[in-house]
Amino acid sequence: MFIPHRLILHIPHSGTEFYDNQKPFARLFLEKARDLVDWYTDELFSPDEGDKRILPVVFPLCRTACDVERMTDDPLEEKNLGIIYDGGNPLGDRSGIVSTGDRNYAQVRRYDEYVGHHHRMENLILSNSGSLVIDCHSFSSGPTLLLPDSGAASKYDICIGFNEDRTRPDDKFIGTVCSHFEALGYKVGVNEPFSNSKTFSTPVIYKSIMIEVNKRLYMDEETLEKTEGFRILHRQILDLYEKIL
Repeated sequence: MFIPHRLILHIPHSGTEFYDNQKPFARLFLEKARDLVDWYTDELFSPDEGDKRILPVVFPLCRTACDVERMTDDPLEEKNLGIIYDGGNPLGDRSGIVSTGDRNYAQVRRYDEYVGHHHRMENLILSNSGSLVIDCHSFSSGPTLLLPDSGAASKYDICIGFNEDRTRPDDKFIGTVCSHFEALGYKVGVNEPFSNSKTFSTPVIYKSIMIEVNKRLYMDEETLEKTEGFRILHRQILDLYEKIL
């Protein structure tokens, strides 16, 4: 079974910050994005104390301002859900809040942030050969723009995703991850309801896996407050790290 030397935690969607020109309307933008933000995953997946074997990389911007998981030619651009949502105006073009000039500003800035984030991840992978990249996410239990089918969202507690390429861990490793959560009583989907895992352009061979947790496990999705489940799930995730390291 694959045993990683280090874990690189890729946490792209917990951010709630916006570009300077968007900050006056950040409260409105965040309300629009409330079902899309992976609330608290920066805390949920990160170790309690400094552990040199585990390296979290948290992207600070809200995904509607810059989604570093998207590709530069992502097909979701057609649905205004690409690297930058709604052309830089999360409230929609008809709101008149963000001007054409502001949208152009966001378009330029997104590439600075996007490319910088990818370079940071690529450099970490290059300097930590034999690592496992864990793509850390959460998903809403109800329908969202990215998963309109509420039945698919509510069916699973945990989603494990991976790619069918050289980043794919071996079957025993994937089985260990799935079994860890199944033994705790969770309903685990394999590449369901979401699939694949984020990859980065680097000549170094590394493995990658995605872990998505249903928000109902650790927070109140109406109030956005953490529940007691947060502490429990956090400990269970840390236990998984120990098991695969």
